[in-house]
Amino acid sequence: MKAGLRAKFGIFFLLYGVAMVAAIWLMMFLFFEDRFIEYYTDSLETMVGITAEGLELSAEQIESYAKSGRCDERYWEIYHKMKRIQQNTNLAYIYVIYPTSEHEAVWVFDTTENGAGLSEPVTEYGMEKYRTAREVCASGEMQHDSGVMDTESQELISIYYPIGDENGNTIAILGEDIYLDEIRQVLTKSLLSVTVQIIAAMAVGMLLLLTMVRFVVICSIDNLKAGVKRMAEGELGVQVACRRRDEIGDITAAFNRMSERLGGHVKEMEALNRACQRFLSPETFAILQKESVAEIGLGDLAEAKLTVLSMEPCRFREKTKRMSPAETFGYINGILDGLIPSVLKQGGTIAKFEKAGLCSFYRVCAKEALNSALNSCETLRAKGERLRAGIAYGTVIVGIAGQEERMNILSLSEQIKISAFLMKIAPKYYASILISGAAAAQVPKMRTSYHTRFLGYLKEETAGRLFAIYDVFDADEPEDRRFKQITKERFEQGVSLFCAGNYTEARGAFIEVLKQNRKDKAAGHYLGLCSRYLKECETEGSVWIELV
Repeated sequence: MKAGLRAKFGIFFLLYGVAMVAAIWLMMFLFFEDRFIEYYTDSLETMVGITAEGLELSAEQIESYAKSGRCDERYWEIYHKMKRIQQNTNLAYIYVIYPTSEHEAVWVFDTTENGAGLSEPVTEYGMEKYRTAREVCASGEMQHDSGVMDTESQELISIYYPIGDENGNTIAILGEDIYLDEIRQVLTKSLLSVTVQIIAAMAVGMLLLLTMVRFVVICSIDNLKAGVKRMAEGELGVQVACRRRDEIGDITAAFNRMSERLGGHVKEMEALNRACQRFLSPETFAILQKESVAEIGLGDLAEAKLTVLSMEPCRFREKTKRMSPAETFGYINGILDGLIPSVLKQGGTIAKFEKAGLCSFYRVCAKEALNSALNSCETLRAKGERLRAGIAYGTVIVGIAGQEERMNILSLSEQIKISAFLMKIAPKYYASILISGAAAAQVPKMRTSYHTRFLGYLKEETAGRLFAIYDVFDADEPEDRRFKQITKERFEQGVSLFCAGNYTEARGAFIEVLKQNRKDKAAGHYLGLCSRYLKECETEGSVWIELV
């Protein structure tokens, strides 16, 4: 269970207060007990003298009662007066002792429950517990004693007051006893009253102290806590206001310095991360199944099904032939400034740059690659440039090669070669964007969502496999796009006839296409192949072949 500083301080002060009250009470009790008993003893000595005068009891009367054994009216009057004194003063006993010998005495008056009337001579008078009474009788001076004097074995304080005759001889002793427990109870009640007042004063003091702690300590800590929370939530560089010149002020100042430095370091790291992302895309880490560049190591590799897009502006060599190095790089950066945003917007990863072009990967869908190519064509057209692009789909191996001191990301795949080849031959076949059949199959509703036409088949040199290619002409000039749409059906019929080896009818189909659009290089290329095959008497079943 979480306990805040307020609760902890409250519990601490409460325990401290309880301990202090207990200690004060114990110290007061131990310190005042002896003094209180001494005070009561002194008071009892005064009281016994007053009692002796108040009883108006002469030595002759005591001697008469002791020797005669008669209890007259005067006797009972004195006895009841002693009883009232006993009750009003919380005394245990009041009695008058008349010694008859050194070892015997008569209790003339006795306020105990069984002490009414004269007693027989008590032989215990000579015992040790009455030694003080005997000394008083012998010396004629008042004395006090303490000990277990009664049958209930309770500790008493006894005062013995000498009663003398006319000649000054002590003939009797007036005794008063009080229980020590009575004294202690009075002391306890007094101490409890004082303790309650101390507790009230300490409670008020603790409340004031807690209030002071709250404003002096806890408020500053709360401000520091709020600053730490804000920094933990990402607000680096946060500063906590504090004008204190104590330990809390030092901690707050240290926190502010730490926060400021962390904010600066994080900004530097963010800048470095942004700079790193210019060279290594986060999508590259995703392909390698890594979180950051710090996790990449030599030999890491991953195999994934990716769409590969290669694109570059047409006639690059011709345009840069007479440019200075600075002008060439300015031209390249101007072209890439139109290509890169289109790639990144569609979630692509730039694998490499070549001249003024680039090669990029797409993990999700070939549709993103096709949209990147179309958007790039539109962007470069606005700059007066014409783009050529090739799109392929298949397995790509991405890995880290090099040495521990210098590493680089390499991409290995036939699809990279195919996309680059399609990009290269696109202008030759009157196209801006060529896409392989495998990539086209990854684009949802390819034939209905985009303007395309089937161009035929290419042969992959390494594996000897044939793959279909399509011309996506959405990004062509409006006039070219219109003619391609008009001649699409007849052109694709010609391609199908050519692939079936029916060169005569295929030739007629391509002638019709060229009559409507003399700029259609793909139809012209097919027408030339048909004428050559008819002239050389090629057998039926041949296909249009390009080596990749």
